[in-house]
Amino acid sequence: MSVVAGNFCDIVFIEKPGVGSADAYEKLCSLHPGTRFMMTKNNQYRDNIQEMSTAAHPSTGVTRIRWINNDRIPKPGSWFTTKAKAFGGVSRDLMPHLLSLYQMFEPDWRDSKPKWAKKEQRWSLDQVSNSDYGDVVTDGVYDVDDFCYIDFGDYQLEANWRSLEPSDIAVHTSHSGKRTKVFELGLCPESAYQTMIETAVENLNNNEFWQLQTEMDLWMHQTLDNL
Repeated sequence: MSVVAGNFCDIVFIEKPGVGSADAYEKLCSLHPGTRFMMTKNNQYRDNIQEMSTAAHPSTGVTRIRWINNDRIPKPGSWFTTKAKAFGGVSRDLMPHLLSLYQMFEPDWRDSKPKWAKKEQRWSLDQVSNSDYGDVVTDGVYDVDDFCYIDFGDYQLEANWRSLEPSDIAVHTSHSGKRTKVFELGLCPESAYQTMIETAVENLNNNEFWQLQTEMDLWMHQTLDNL
């Protein structure tokens, strides 16, 4: 779809799960040099992003960026849980949101590599009888990760579709080992999407802006490729 849209659009927003790999993303951009491509990074445009970034500064201690659901596997058995169609599971569905926040918090994100990371498939289709996010396709496919964790040292990112524990969708900051502030995230407000789109349009001819978007998007894909 992105390849087709690239023939006709000045700007193309690519929603998660992105494309198959960092190499594929780079090829997509090179095939359409006249089109501006940008992963949908709506969380970077939240009204309180600067407040979160200040509170999450590494000097304050470890910041935990978490998107842990109680039971929200997206339509189990559908294309969401089919690796051949979705490229992965929660690592491609929710982890991109957390990585885009990390990029706003950590000035040296370009040089960041996980100290430790893992992704796991903790559930199978026959173990999932319902979900808060769509009906179960009982004769479908479930072959993707539903848990993902990335430890950058000062920042720990965790995404989980189905923990069966109370949901924790928030940025947790700490100081001297003690939790100081929690920024609840929840579903991203419409205003963040609007600001993202308006910013992109306003910067249509700003090469520096689009170079940054490409660098962010490639780093995100590379990080997920290496999990």
